[in-house]
Amino acid sequence: MNTEIQKYNPDDQRLALLAQYNPADHIKKWTALNKKTNITEIVEYYPAGWRLYELSLRYPTANFSSEIIHMDIERNFSTCEIAGPKSQIQAAGF
Repeated sequence: MNTEIQKYNPDDQRLALLAQYNPADHIKKWTALNKKTNITEIVEYYPAGWRLYELSLRYPTANFSSEIIHMDIERNFSTCEIAGPKSQIQAAGF
């Protein structure tokens, strides 16, 4: 029986997660009416939570702040702003 303590390297774990992460697995799709053309189109959206997860895997030392601008619980909808290290808006998600 081997009782040696296993070495843990968080960077190895992060890189392994990044290698198997596929953003396409998390794309949400729905149809919506384009009011300008009056044609139904397929809308694709990469949810903000998954975007932040990917950023944290790619840049583990980066600091991002987030703020909920509006939340509508009845419609399961919120608007958030994400700011990078220099406080500029990096993304706004719905």
